[in-house]
Amino acid sequence: MVYAVLVERGLNETAIGKLLMSATFVTDLGTAIALSAIFIHPNLWFPAFLVVSIVFILVLPGVAPWFFRRYGDRVIEPEIKLVFACLFVLMVLADAAKGHAVLPAFILGLAMGTHFEQHRLEQQRLRVVAFAFLTPFFFLKGGLNVSLDAVVANLGLLALLFAAKIVPKLGMIYPMARRFVPRHSTFTTLLMTRV
Repeated sequence: MVYAVLVERGLNETAIGKLLMSATFVTDLGTAIALSAIFIHPNLWFPAFLVVSIVFILVLPGVAPWFFRRYGDRVIEPEIKLVFACLFVLMVLADAAKGHAVLPAFILGLAMGTHFEQHRLEQQRLRVVAFAFLTPFFFLKGGLNVSLDAVVANLGLLALLFAAKIVPKLGMIYPMARRFVPRHSTFTTLLMTRV
């Protein structure tokens, strides 16, 4: 959400936008690490998942420029297919290993950052596919896992959990934002306290 708002408003190129994106990335990376550690149930597939993840993270940033130069700028978008093929391999192996592909995907994105910084058109194409095609499926799948009856029956508990999440964030982020980015403190707080 933070990324989408910053890009739509053109703030991703400003100092405050870069600060917010960095803070969000660190927070999300920490969340991915914690959730991976808590919910992973490794099995015999886990070493393969780990090795493939490391290989993709180390090799893809070196292979991508050559691949994109050699096969890029075609109607069939082979450069996007390469990125998604790697992500799908990680997802399949993560599922087989009873793990999660979020953490290696995060790190792979970080490793590919320099390449996509230099190739803005490829970055835009990947963004279009991700936001137009993949994001709706993510939310549909998440929504299908929610029982509306359970939500209605537990509205009080949900309100309490919501407050337990938002109030500390507001209490911690707003004072820090007022100190370090006073002109954008409200905007920063609203983005960083996203639900």
